[in-house]
Amino acid sequence: MDRSLALSSPRTAGRLGPTHSARLELTPVSFSHRDSLAAVFAKEEVWRFPFGRGLTGKETAAFVESQVEHWDTLGFGLWVATVHGRDAPIGVVGLSVPEFLPEVL
Repeated sequence: MDRSLALSSPRTAGRLGPTHSARLELTPVSFSHRDSLAAVFAKEEVWRFPFGRGLTGKETAAFVESQVEHWDTLGFGLWVATVHGRDAPIGVVGLSVPEFLPEVL
């Protein structure tokens, strides 16, 4: 994460944590999600926009690392979404600074 971005970003009132809806469990991205997210992220339809392809395992690991840093630095980030009663995630949702877009940096 670009430290200047972190310094210029507004602070949250407190660190966000896990939450849920009637259908989903939402858990902050952590290193323990790397393998389960790799299976989801390898699918082309997940990353068609902006990349036009699925992510490699190495790219997924870098994504997870950047999100863990995002949470540590800013106190918010993406959550791993899992349907109640299932172990495998269906993707990620939440709040982030889209640093992968060149126009943001």
